[in-house]
Amino acid sequence: VRWGALSFVPVSGCGRGPAGGAVRRRRRQPQTERFWRLSTAALLAELIGDVMQTYHEVVEHARPFPSLVDVPFLAFYALTLIAILRFPSESSGIRRRLTLVLDCAVVAIAGAVPIWFVGLGPVLVAGGQSGGAMAVSVAYPLGDMVLLVGLATVLLRAVPTGLRPPLSLFGMGMVGFVLTDLIYSWVAVHGTY
Repeated sequence: VRWGALSFVPVSGCGRGPAGGAVRRRRRQPQTERFWRLSTAALLAELIGDVMQTYHEVVEHARPFPSLVDVPFLAFYALTLIAILRFPSESSGIRRRLTLVLDCAVVAIAGAVPIWFVGLGPVLVAGGQSGGAMAVSVAYPLGDMVLLVGLATVLLRAVPTGLRPPLSLFGMGMVGFVLTDLIYSWVAVHGTY
């Protein structure tokens, strides 16, 4: 029995409270409120996935893959990306936008190397999975890479000064999420989970 899976539920649940509080504090700032609403929804999706996964592991003594558990986990990526792209920024000229595109391309290439080496490459090389299982296996490392690029676009944009601290904290959380996801991918691919 994998009782350690129970530890994920309170950790996932803890993030929802501060994000929900941020929504209430930003009611008069629609763009910021949308960011926090989407972030809260993403954290709720992650929490639902953790509860479902814990149920499978503790009650059923199984880890089905792919399964309905993957739906909320993958929804986390989509909701987080939409939230990131909705983060308020100041308008910028064409030159600034071109610089942003080039900087994001560098981040995408730099982020692709560890994600390919740790998560995506081993999944594709191992093979032996059904088409659905392969698609879900590939979706997680690709989701990590998309989140890194999305985060880079926001961090490189001109963000209002008062929003820098929460964005920095959010960015550190996303980097931590991607790193732990890569560690999990490495452990899962090598069968040492």
